[in-house]
Amino acid sequence: MHRMRMNLFGIKVGATGTESNKKKMIALVILAIVVLLPLVFFGMGFLVQYLWKVTLVDLAGLKEMSFWQAWAMILLCWILFKANVGTEHSTGTSSTSQS
Repeated sequence: MHRMRMNLFGIKVGATGTESNKKKMIALVILAIVVLLPLVFFGMGFLVQYLWKVTLVDLAGLKEMSFWQAWAMILLCWILFKANVGTEHSTGTSSTSQS
């Protein structure tokens, strides 16, 4: 006997999923993408803009930055600091044992 369980969105899932449940799940995923992507995009931009304003404007006497300048800083930092993430670096130790 197959047991049905509820997922995060309250949709019954299990071995005998129906087409309507699959359609609901796809709709919820699309809705989450449509809602979350803009929130993350604007949230990160405004966060960098705000942090720049409260730290560097008063501390170093720099001008305030716009939203798009904040996103340019995010991209620049991504290029400079995350460009080599995922590449293997040698740490000087070998995984093979030396006799």
